[in-house]
Amino acid sequence: MTLHTGEKPHGCSVCEKSFANKTSLAHHKRIHTGEKPYSCDECHACFRLYSCLARHRMQHSGERPHRCSTCGHGFFRRRYLQEHERTHTGERPFCCTLCPKTYPSRASLKEHQWQHREGSSCSVCGKDFPTAGSLRKHMRVHATNYTKTHQCTLCSRSFSRPCLMRKHLQTHDLQTHDLQSHDLQSHDLQTHDLQEAEVIPAAASNVHLKEHQRTHSGERPYTCSTCSKSFTFSSAMRRHERQHSGVRFQCKFCSKSFSRTPDLTYHMKMHSEASSARSARRT
Repeated sequence: MTLHTGEKPHGCSVCEKSFANKTSLAHHKRIHTGEKPYSCDECHACFRLYSCLARHRMQHSGERPHRCSTCGHGFFRRRYLQEHERTHTGERPFCCTLCPKTYPSRASLKEHQWQHREGSSCSVCGKDFPTAGSLRKHMRVHATNYTKTHQCTLCSRSFSRPCLMRKHLQTHDLQTHDLQSHDLQSHDLQTHDLQEAEVIPAAASNVHLKEHQRTHSGERPYTCSTCSKSFTFSSAMRRHERQHSGVRFQCKFCSKSFSRTPDLTYHMKMHSEASSARSARRT
């Protein structure tokens, strides 16, 4: 009966959400507990819901049950098919509330709306990002709550990911060390050709090290001459100063201009996607 009445008598004891039945409540509670009882036999990825596991398995099997009636392209989720079909119809049902732009998917609208909000810069190093996803990915560089299992054999530093540890190696003067004597297991470099390792001059590595150390010390030696805001990196200060100077980067396809190159790059991508959609409709 609750399905018809809209009643939701089963409330979560952790947050204020309520649900129509006990099963939905049990599924929701796994968000708080972190429980993921359904495991993939192929890659051991874990999921809160069996339906999520079933969709995930299609990535391994190659199964694409949802087919586009226009071009035959297959998708393992109906939502992805619906978004794809809009490239044929030209439908753009998702409208930005802050400007006249429209988008074929909710995800592309959310990425666009990121440009309207404040705080699209990294709070640690000041670097600007055109999308929320790219900022989240960047913030992992500064994260300190990851398990640091990759330890440098040249110093006591350890890192949460192999790529961070490899970047750290560049701060050492690699030309004075025999890379062949490194413990490759600890660096997780077994599959990389050491002959292709990038070796940078010691002077450059010292500069990068000093800049990196500022992310820990909080030092901000670069100050804007207009508003006195300070920055960790000179490049971040220069990007900020363009807001005062009025310097703009012009799109070559339309009259729009931007104060930041990442915004221009993301905007140009929109032109490219629109052009691809028109080409798909013509074919």
